Amino acid sequence: MFDVRNSAEDIYTDDFEIERSELQRLQRHISGRDDTFRQHAEAFHAELEKIGMDTDGFIAVLDNLINDSDQSDAFIHVSWF
Repeated sequence: MFDVRNSAEDIYTDDFEIERSELQRLQRHISGRDDTFRQHAEAFHAELEKIGMDTDGFIAVLDNLINDSDQSDAFIHVSWF
């Protein structure tokens, strides 16, 4: 939706990496509600509704991933358990 690059092969991948800069870019689009965000807003809100989360909650998750992960690594490692 926002063209965030990651190493996942598909939506069922349990373990993947995302560049910190990609999540920062995503956070800027959503927080700033810029043109890119507005192009995807309807689909974005529909996906959030599916998981019962609002925009502020999603931004908080991004903030945690960006700021609470290993700052010496340019990649954020995500695993689903």
